[in-house]
Amino acid sequence: YAIQRYSGCKLKFAGGTNMLVKDMLTHYPQWNINIFNCAPFSGLILVGVAIAVGVVAYSTGPYPLSHHGLGEVAVLFFFGIIPVNMTYYIPAGCVTWPVFLGSVSIGLMGANVLIVNNYRDREADAAVGKRTLAVILGGRVVRVLYVVNGVAAVALMAGTWLAVGAVWPVVPALYLTGRAAIFAALCRRHGAALDPLLGMTA
Repeated sequence: YAIQRYSGCKLKFAGGTNMLVKDMLTHYPQWNINIFNCAPFSGLILVGVAIAVGVVAYSTGPYPLSHHGLGEVAVLFFFGIIPVNMTYYIPAGCVTWPVFLGSVSIGLMGANVLIVNNYRDREADAAVGKRTLAVILGGRVVRVLYVVNGVAAVALMAGTWLAVGAVWPVVPALYLTGRAAIFAALCRRHGAALDPLLGMTA
């Protein structure tokens, strides 16, 4: 709802009686819960197939993305940009700039989970010839990249945070505080001691 207010792009559906509590969705007239009767449902299937292909290409196939320093890029696109924009486009019929920025923000946060994972495994990956981004760039650079991604994720959503009220910007401030703490832990910890940071990043 916040992104709708900020972007001015209204969501429209049709039908759907007896499926939801009456008057529960007053902001969105003409809802349709029977998505199998909607033309956009075919688009949803195509998006799902594209994401599935991306997931498979991440670790298998003739050119596994995760083995060539492209794992984080795959996460950015297939867990951020593509699903977020298409999920919005199918009911709304448009993709707005704030929605796109939000999709990149989500993708960057997802990529940070992979950065921590590959940072932990970089020595073992290098030993078997798996060239993740952490192996290619080195531990020091990907630690900095972790912070850059976190700051960029918050900056991209600044307009939306400000649009929803004066209190909500506290949330990204807390998020950045957490990223700073994890960055400090990345500098100190090694091996299995990094495992908790995966959950903290997620």
